[in-house]
Formats: sequence, C-alpha cells, structure tokens
Amino acid sequence: SEGKERRSNGLAVLAEIVRLNVKLLQSGDACDSSQPAASSAVGFGGGEGQALLRRLCGVLLQRLGDEQLSIRCNASSLFAIADPSFVVPKLAGKLYSPNDGVRSAAQTALIAVLSESPDAMAAVGVVMDTVRLPESSIFGAEHPHRINHPGQIGQDASAAAAAAARQTDWPARMVKVVAKWAEGAHRGRWRLAVPVLVDRTLAAPQDTSLIQLLSALSQMLAREPDLTLS
Repeated sequence: SEGKERRSNGLAVLAEIVRLNVKLLQSGDACDSSQPAASSAVGFGGGEGQALLRRLCGVLLQRLGDEQLSIRCNASSLFAIADPSFVVPKLAGKLYSPNDGVRSAAQTALIAVLSESPDAMAAVGVVMDTVRLPESSIFGAEHPHRINHPGQIGQDASAAAAAAARQTDWPARMVKVVAKWAEGAHRGRWRLAVPVLVDRTLAAPQDTSLIQLLSALSQMLAREPDLTLS
C-alpha cells in the first residue's frame, strides 16, 4: 500500500542521513555548529547527538513490529550506532515478544550492535551486564505473574501460561543470540570480546547467568586459548 511504501522510503532516507552523520551523532555534538563533523570523535557522549539518537531508537523500536520485512531489517541495522547501554536492554526485552517478526528483528539488531558498534568491548560489556539483570528490569510491570488491572482476573489460562513461558526462561534467549553472533564474528572483533567475557565472569564467578553465557560460548572460546588463559 501507499502507507507501507512511504514508511519504507522514509526509513531508507533516514538510514542514509544517519550513515552520513554517524560520527557527529555519536560524538554528542549534533547540534553544535561550532564543531565540524570531520573533527568529531567516535564515542558515546552524553550530549545532544546521543539524545537525538535515543529519540530515533525509540521510534525504531516501534518499527520492529512493522509487517514489512525490509522496514524491520532497516530499523535493526540502525541500532548499531547508538549507545549500547541504552538500546541493548530494550532489544533484549523484544526477544520475548509474542510477535515472530519483532523477535527476529530484535535478534538481528542485537547481532548488529555486537558486530558493528564502534566500541566492541563496551558493547560486549553491556550485553554481559544485561544478561545479569533480573527479569523485573527487563520486563517491568508487564511480568506475566503480575496482575496489573482487574481485567486480568480470569484471563485465558493458556495465554497466561504462554506469556509466562516466554519470560521465565530469561536470559536464555539473550544467551542464544550472543552465541549466534560469536559463531560468525570476525576474528578481530571476537578477540576484543574474549578478555571482556573472561574478566567479567571471573569478577562474579557465582553468577549463574554469566556461567550460562560462557557455557554457550565454550567452543568459540576454545579457539583463542592464548586469550582465555592469559
């Protein structure tokens, strides 16, 4: 339809604008005309550039549920340039959406963050921190065992059970996404990630979520014994 085509074209234009101004946006100086774009350092500053990126990501999160596959994929790829600490927890929650398209797009977006974020080590660190978060931090007031309004009393038991199953296996789906990324990660990128994975786990050796993550990555970690044993 015309509406779908308009959204798709609009997102394509937006993606190109972001691509051309990525360094300026990441530097936090997007609205500071006194500094040329060429001099902006890649990073995750807390200025107006990152504020703009956060607003953009809020819109893109809504587009993850768009029925048109190209719009979902384009939206997913744009998350890679944003601050991982902002987008990763939100994308992690989307892995448990009842919508197949949203779950698929969230997985694509998380892999894009791990593969393309300007700071690979920061991205991996944020993912590990997210894996350790309790369910309440990921799903908030929408936890399946919580009654949020009277209309939920007597709700279809099968629907409630399905919702509970989606959320109570946290962080299993997030772990699977990280493992999928690791299987195909560029070696240089992976070698930057390994020390972060090992150091964070050694710092919290009793954390079952981190143990679960490293167990899923064990075969990939075995490929870099010089990094894991150093």
